[in-house]
Amino acid sequence: MSSYTSNSKRYFYGFSLIFIVGILLFVVGSEFIVRTIVAPKNEFDAVRERLHSSHSAYGAFADSRGASGLRSKEDFSNFSMAGDNLSTIIEKARFFANSNAAKGIIIQADPHHFAIYRLNSDQSALRNDLFRPDTPWFQFLRPFYRQYLLEYWKAYILNLANPITQVAEDTQDHSIIRLSEQPPNEIETAASIRAGLQAPVKNVMRTRFANAYATAIHEFKNSGIDVCMVSFPVSSAYLKLSIRDPNYSQALKYYAALADEIGVKYVDFSSALGDRLFGNADHLNEEGAQTLTHAILYNCFGLNR
Repeated sequence: MSSYTSNSKRYFYGFSLIFIVGILLFVVGSEFIVRTIVAPKNEFDAVRERLHSSHSAYGAFADSRGASGLRSKEDFSNFSMAGDNLSTIIEKARFFANSNAAKGIIIQADPHHFAIYRLNSDQSALRNDLFRPDTPWFQFLRPFYRQYLLEYWKAYILNLANPITQVAEDTQDHSIIRLSEQPPNEIETAASIRAGLQAPVKNVMRTRFANAYATAIHEFKNSGIDVCMVSFPVSSAYLKLSIRDPNYSQALKYYAALADEIGVKYVDFSSALGDRLFGNADHLNEEGAQTLTHAILYNCFGLNR
C-alpha cells in the first residue's frame, strides 16, 4: 500500500470522525436548547396544551393581535398565536368546536390576512404538529422549532438566554410600553413598515382563504355556535395609512358582508382604542389587552368578564 493511499485513508477516517461527532453535538445541543430553554417559555406548546385540555365554552382564534390583545378568563380561552394565517386560525377553531361543548367562538376578521406573505404561507406541517395527540421525542425536529433553530443556536452561543423564546412575527414585550409616549417619527416609520407589509391583495373574496373562511363560519353557525367575527384594534398611525389603500377597505367590507349574509355578529374594533393602549403599531399593551378582552366578550356574547 502506497504512502499516498495510507494518508488518504487517514484523512478520510479523520474527516468522517469529525463529521459524525459534529452531527451528534448538533443533534444533542439542538435538543438541549429546545427542550430545556425554548419550549418551557414558548407560546406554541402552551396554546397546544390549551387546545387539547380546555373545557372552556368560549374561545378566541387570531394571530399576534389576539395573542397580545386578549387574556383568558373564566370559561374563556385565548388560542391566538403569533404568525397564524387564516387556514390555521380556522382549523384551530374547528378543533376547539369538535372537542368541546363550545358555545361561542371569536374569530379574527382582519384585512392583513389577505396580504401576499400570509396567502403564500403554508402552515400544514405546523397544524399537524399542533393537533396530534402526542409529540415526537426529538423536539427540535418539530416544524415550529425547526424553522428557528439557527436563531436559537446564535442566541445560545451569545449567551442571550432571554431572547431564546419565540422568534416569530412579534416577540417584544408590550406590557409596559405605551405607543403614545414614543417619538412621533418612530411611530410613523414603524406604522408605515407594518401597513405596507400587511397590505391586502385586490379582490380578497376571490382568494382560497376567503372561501375557506366563509365555509368555516357557515359550519360553526349551523352547529349552533355563536360566532363573533372581530377586526382587532390598530393604532391611529397604522389606521391612517391603511385606509388610504382601497383593498384594505374592501377587505373590511367583505367581512361585514359575510357576517350579514350568514347571520353572525361582526364587530369592528379597528379604531376603538387610543394609542396609549398600544405597545406598537398594531399590538396592544397589557392595559389594552385587559380593556379589549372585556369589550369583546361583552359585545360578542354579553359576558361580563
